[in-house]
Amino acid sequence: MSWYKWIGQTTHKKHVQGIMLASSQNDIQHKLTERHIKLIYACTCATPQRPFSREVKSALCHTLSNLLEAGIQLQEALELTAQTINHPFCKAILEEASTQLKAGREFSTTLQAHRHLFDEVMLTLIAAGEVSAALVPALNALTHFYTMQENFIKKTKAALFLPCITFSLFIMITVLLFLFFIPRFETLFLSTEKPIPWYTQTLFTISHFIQSWYGICSAVAIGVIVTLLYTFRSHPVCRHYLERILLHIPVARSFIWYSQLSFFFQTLGILLSNNIHLVPSMHVAIKAIRIKAIQSEMNPILHDIESGQDLPSAWQARLSFLSPALHALITLGQKTGNMGSMIIKAALWTTQEVHHTLSLLQTYIPVFALCLLALLIGSLIIIVYIPLLSLSHTLM
Repeated sequence: MSWYKWIGQTTHKKHVQGIMLASSQNDIQHKLTERHIKLIYACTCATPQRPFSREVKSALCHTLSNLLEAGIQLQEALELTAQTINHPFCKAILEEASTQLKAGREFSTTLQAHRHLFDEVMLTLIAAGEVSAALVPALNALTHFYTMQENFIKKTKAALFLPCITFSLFIMITVLLFLFFIPRFETLFLSTEKPIPWYTQTLFTISHFIQSWYGICSAVAIGVIVTLLYTFRSHPVCRHYLERILLHIPVARSFIWYSQLSFFFQTLGILLSNNIHLVPSMHVAIKAIRIKAIQSEMNPILHDIESGQDLPSAWQARLSFLSPALHALITLGQKTGNMGSMIIKAALWTTQEVHHTLSLLQTYIPVFALCLLALLIGSLIIIVYIPLLSLSHTLM
């Protein structure tokens, strides 16, 4: 099966286009004929490489669950959902799933053929939902899962935006002072032909360096390095070293650990709450962690569980440096036999910890940057105006 772009014409002489999975152009023509569309043109297109976004998967699960709750059969519900999805490749997969359903193939099997576009959580829950005849609860759980993750990411980005802007303004104002403010005073000092204090001369030297080719080349080099790091941040080697550096910074280490644990607990909690066994749930939850170094810390816990150890004991033995609150929640889940809900509570706790850290960053980083700016401007005034006062006293 390959991906094809096609253009067709309806019975009302209206031109339509789309993307379809088909084995050949004859297959495309046959499928479009069933939809009362005449094929005009078709050509192969590249297979999508990036997974579908959370918004697309959330919209898919939400629409499909609503249609199934309304009593519509799965095949028709897939066709109706495909009409509401804006993403062309997701739309094509849903149409293909509806076609395959007629031939007796399960919906989850069709999705498994495109596992690079869907995450393990979605594939696992939909497969379990079909087996247990509980597809609607599985879809509702997925909708809540993707909405929760998307809100978490949006809040994190919004919280980090203000500190980044504050520091950018601080750097810009500092550069402008050394480019335009300091040189004017240097010209004034040189015109008097009086000795200049060493601290004022140091200020002028810094200004000369920023304006020189060395300063420009240094700024360009820093910009190129930052751009390269941003461009190749997904490259395994670059990502590995960036993660290692960040994990050695105390505040960043705590923030990264709890943010990744939030994804881990959200994934593990939703799987356990839908009656997925602990070992396969752990496999999927560890894959939800994006930081490889943290994944490597979690893998020994999985090996301990596979060897027969319970989750609280393995957690305490391997990750004792984390908050005791997490261990208490996991232990309580083991004792009460309600591990899924306790893991979800752990996800909420780690999310609150991340948001608390972000709120502190939003509060203190702008204040810190403003204090630095005030200190810089105050220092410049003292360094420049003390020699000016001395000079004016001499002239008088």
